[in-house]
Amino acid sequence: GLTSGFVNGTTNVGKILQIKHASTSTAASSTSDTYADTNLSCTITPTSASNTLLVEITQNGCAVSGSNFAALRLRLLRDSTAIVDPFSGDLAYRYDSSASNRIGSSGFVYKDTTYNSTSAITYKTQLKANSGYGTASVQTGSAYHSSILIMEVASA
Repeated sequence: GLTSGFVNGTTNVGKILQIKHASTSTAASSTSDTYADTNLSCTITPTSASNTLLVEITQNGCAVSGSNFAALRLRLLRDSTAIVDPFSGDLAYRYDSSASNRIGSSGFVYKDTTYNSTSAITYKTQLKANSGYGTASVQTGSAYHSSILIMEVASA
């Protein structure tokens, strides 16, 4: 328990040990129901296998076009393993082929306590055109930048 700022004899609990950040404005798109990279990734080398990694994602310039029922789905991977699939479902859903593309963003925060490694770990996002309808894209247009922020937080 917490007594005078100490947890299990240490004052480091909750301390941010390191921060890594990456961003991209390089567009990515998919016309498939199979996930593809969004060009957004970031690597961190944890100082301990038992700390917590907080992964914050802002995926901007999300859009769909070209078909009725086109929809964008995003997922988060740790190295090659999907850990949240999807973290946004049917984002930028297009219900009518005559409707305008819907451009927006998706934000997500993931608390990773199961990485169990002190080797380099890469987090990245992937997108797909849900059910294979139309074209789903991110960082659509040069003004849209997506970012990923990873914080290593000391645990008890």
